[in-house]
Amino acid sequence: MNTMDLLEALGDVREEYLREARAVRDPAARASGRGKRRRAVLLAACVCLVLASVTALASGRFGTWVLTIFTDRQLAVDYSESGYDLFVDAERIPADALKGDVREAGAEIARQYRDYRPYSSWFPGHWRRTFPSRAEGGDYIGLDGLKQPELDAEEQETEVNVYGDADGTIRSLTLDTAYTAGDIRLQFSARIYTEDYTEDITTGVRTTEHAAYTESLYTTERGLSCQVLTSTALESGYAGIDGYLVDGGVLYDLHIAYQEAEAERAQALLHQWADGF
Repeated sequence: MNTMDLLEALGDVREEYLREARAVRDPAARASGRGKRRRAVLLAACVCLVLASVTALASGRFGTWVLTIFTDRQLAVDYSESGYDLFVDAERIPADALKGDVREAGAEIARQYRDYRPYSSWFPGHWRRTFPSRAEGGDYIGLDGLKQPELDAEEQETEVNVYGDADGTIRSLTLDTAYTAGDIRLQFSARIYTEDYTEDITTGVRTTEHAAYTESLYTTERGLSCQVLTSTALESGYAGIDGYLVDGGVLYDLHIAYQEAEAERAQALLHQWADGF
């Protein structure tokens, strides 16, 4: 695998790095001083990505890091988007670690594939079930060590979403719970990737509105690293703050939407959530 293969295999790598890599392949660029500079930039990009992976493995801790952050990125003449992409380094969970009734979802997904027809208005591979509480959703999954940190907010509906293949093999699943705290809206997700999920894991946010994002890190009381992405307000007046934390092979994230006057309380809720791990 060459340098370009490495960058493209990672997926969603910053576009400027890919442009530099393609330019280095051009004979005219190699013949000029620009070729040397571009090779240096490309090498630095690869070194950063490799060191990030090595550091995570050496420390025994997994986590997330930013691939790209963009504001008003033009995708078409009349279409742009703002958001960010994260690379996720998380352990894959053995299938037999899911000890709850969630295994029945695999059989249902296999049935979806058998019943699917080209003219169907739905696609196979996704199964969903709602629960009156997050605790019940967690019991349904049955994963030992699945964290349920408390929040000073009112719990709303919980969903379990399961994704699998035609053989009924569960590849990933999420436990999603909505909360409210006055006018603040929260969405708490736990994402589990099984040993049968072989692709790189990435996640991110997209909006067609103008929004600027900033990154910071919060260290929890246990010394875990929580990556925080904060956005400016949208047209609705709501700004956003997102926290990402990997613990025990599970990617946890909390999205908080709040009015500017509630910024301090929103940050306090994020810290309460992160310190609950």
